[in-house]
Amino acid sequence: MFEAVHTNVQNQSWLLENAIAFEAAACDFRNYAPPQGATVQPMHPAEISPSSPAQTRLLGEACQPKHLGQQHNRRNSRVMARSHKVELAEALQMGPNWRHLCYVLLYAPNPGMIFGRIPLRYTVLMQMRFDGRLGFPGGFVETQDRNLEDGLNRELREKLGEAVSAFRVERTDYRSSRAATKTHVVAHFYTKRLTLEQLEAVEASAPRAKDHGLEVLGLVRVPLYTLRDGVGGLSAFLENSFIGNAREELLGALRDLEILEPGSFSGLKTPALH
Repeated sequence: MFEAVHTNVQNQSWLLENAIAFEAAACDFRNYAPPQGATVQPMHPAEISPSSPAQTRLLGEACQPKHLGQQHNRRNSRVMARSHKVELAEALQMGPNWRHLCYVLLYAPNPGMIFGRIPLRYTVLMQMRFDGRLGFPGGFVETQDRNLEDGLNRELREKLGEAVSAFRVERTDYRSSRAATKTHVVAHFYTKRLTLEQLEAVEASAPRAKDHGLEVLGLVRVPLYTLRDGVGGLSAFLENSFIGNAREELLGALRDLEILEPGSFSGLKTPALH
């Protein structure tokens, strides 16, 4: 949830319950237009001091450590309940009052080993957003973009730097869409297979990107293994806070693209959604 000053409790509830509007990427929320009747004054994270009322409220009783995981799971359940899957053709026919956002999971085969005995198999990238949640790089499609993929590739250059010019996310990389009727936002999820050299170049260029340190705090590799205790690795990673449907989209991609070894999901301890 991005930091904001709300004029009343109703607006605060609108923001919490419609987190999908602020995408599974680090969107430029300063350009986001809330639906008619919702009065929200967005603030850039850098404009909120540690002692501001907004941050104090958000980091106070609502964010006590013992309740963080439960709150995140309940909020994700609300977000998913207020959005629904749509076919791409249907999404593209939605009227001009709908906004489209696109984000992508970047991955590459990796023959490396960790501790000399655990095969990595693949490297999968996510990013730490400005709000402390994990998501995928991308952003809102703007009027100057010819199509969804043009908007996504433009946003990737802003979020990840010039190394993304070595490849292009295409329509063939598209996976799924979800629409949130209340906020009139359609979220489109892509996956793109790179070479390991391309992926490592993205990691190297990201700190020099336009939005690094602002909307994006850094890239994160997803641990695709499970340690002997049965928790360390991917299971522990999934306990983090994810924006919108990002955790579910991650797991679906790992399964469908066979990034994880067959049978890995049966022993995976995933946090339940309440």
